[in-house]
Amino acid sequence: MIRIVLGLLLFAAVTLVTWLIVVAGYDAMAGGLDYHDFEGATAMGVAVGIAPLVALIAGFSAMIWFLIRR
Repeated sequence: MIRIVLGLLLFAAVTLVTWLIVVAGYDAMAGGLDYHDFEGATAMGVAVGIAPLVALIAGFSAMIWFLIRR
C-alpha cells in the first residue's frame, strides 16, 4: 500500500518538475535564439499543450518504473 502512495507522489513530483523544465527550456531557447513571440501564442502553446503532455509521459514512466522494479 505504501509503495502505491510513494508511486503516486513520485508521479506528482516528476510531472511538476518536468512541466517546469519544459517551460523554462522554451524560455531559455527563445531568449538564446532572440525569438520574439509578439502575442505569446507560442509560449501558451508550450505551457498549455506541449509541456503537460511531456510531463504526463515522464510522470507515468517514472511511476511505472518505480512500481515494477524490485
